[in-house]
Amino acid sequence: MKSANCGCGCGVAVSPGREYRQGHDAKHKSALLNAAVGPDRAAAARARKAIASRGWDGHLAIREAMIAKAAAKKAGRRAAGGGAKAAGARPAAPAAPKPPARKRDTRTAGGGTLPDLRLASERTPDPAV
Repeated sequence: MKSANCGCGCGVAVSPGREYRQGHDAKHKSALLNAAVGPDRAAAARARKAIASRGWDGHLAIREAMIAKAAAKKAGRRAAGGGAKAAGARPAAPAAPKPPARKRDTRTAGGGTLPDLRLASERTPDPAV
């Protein structure tokens, strides 16, 4: 039996009866969707035709809705004042105060503390001295 090449265009051979290598259908779908909403009209027309022939029209509708939503959100921010949040948005919460800085113990990599392994006589100063 003759093996065919992967349908995404990567050139890898696939088993008989298969069109794509594992995961390459998603890669091909993504490339087609990006081309369909891209600036090149000829490539967009070819991509839309390929999407329709594979039954991926629903995915294209979702991609277009996501792009329209992002554009509307961006336009709303522009109208609200050059990048400022839209009117009616909650104000930002005040920043929490920072805890006081602690001296870092550099004897360990994690910054933890090591037990004091000195003898008790070494830890306490001798009053006679």
